[in-house]
Amino acid sequence: MYGAAPGQPFGYGTSGGASGIYYTNYSNPHLTTTLVKTKPFPYSNTVGFPLIPNSGIGFGNSIGNIAFDYANKQLFATNLEDGRIYRINPATGFVLSIFDPFSLDIGTADPGMAPAGEQLWGIGVLTKAGITSVYFARTTTIGKEIWSIPLTASGEFNATAAGGGLYTDIAVTATKKEIAPVPGISSKITDIAFSSTGRMLLAERGHPHSAKVFEYILLGSTWVVGNNFYVGAVAGGLNSAGGVDFNNREVLNSTPNFICNDIAWASGNAMETIKHPYTGISPNPYPRLVYGVQGMSSSGNSSTLINNKLTDLYIDYNCTGDVLNHQSNVKGKIGDIEFFDATCPCK
Repeated sequence: MYGAAPGQPFGYGTSGGASGIYYTNYSNPHLTTTLVKTKPFPYSNTVGFPLIPNSGIGFGNSIGNIAFDYANKQLFATNLEDGRIYRINPATGFVLSIFDPFSLDIGTADPGMAPAGEQLWGIGVLTKAGITSVYFARTTTIGKEIWSIPLTASGEFNATAAGGGLYTDIAVTATKKEIAPVPGISSKITDIAFSSTGRMLLAERGHPHSAKVFEYILLGSTWVVGNNFYVGAVAGGLNSAGGVDFNNREVLNSTPNFICNDIAWASGNAMETIKHPYTGISPNPYPRLVYGVQGMSSSGNSSTLINNKLTDLYIDYNCTGDVLNHQSNVKGKIGDIEFFDATCPCK
């Protein structure tokens, strides 16, 4: 199980720094080990080292997202400092190669958050028809886009080698713009998840009540809008906190006993009012609200939000639902969600 340091406004683990990546064993989740640490420079070739560069200037310019490649047993991480994708050995943390899909970073003269057009956020990996591709979200001056880069049979970026384990997209056309623009109000897509059949979930993150979850389905070579997902109990279901994943539904006394990817999960804000178990009345002076994750049928849920209380699952982040002055103490601090499924037959 792997996790990245959150953006600098909320702090980060001191052992790894702003670009730190950590892992924990699911049998002992309280023991966290640093896998990748921060190199305190705005631009650097860290191939062969367990380091990702970060200038420490400004805020938010840390890891955008991480994803695991099941086919090649490797990690990918987006870096908001330099607008590059890092391919990482999940056992040692060593950077295997680095891919810069757009304008080459100009190095030490450009510290801090990469500019619009270079900002890479969510990342996911899809293997379909024997080809594995890395999908990543790009924020530009006019909106959000989803791009992809295929991998070679050995798991390397199918891009132009620039020496020293660095790859660019200058001389090849393998990088593909998959979806543009992605609709929605928020400026970034912070998570990308795929089902075992190749359906794509995207999560916006930005204002707590103006962020949406999208699904896309690949028809031929074109991604089209799939099912609708409404997160939360207010603001028209636009309460995504930036994380999505598919998971399986267990069916008792059945063979097989799992329905693959039958539940879509999203992290979110203000998702459900918690009522007193005996009186059915919300506590005063403010309602207790779920800030955490919501499980929905993979076929979508209702735009009439009150109906989702009968069908969806709600898990509060700290199991209290406490709200003070209409503000949860975890509001704005919730992000990605991933399900551990190493033994699942659906992968």
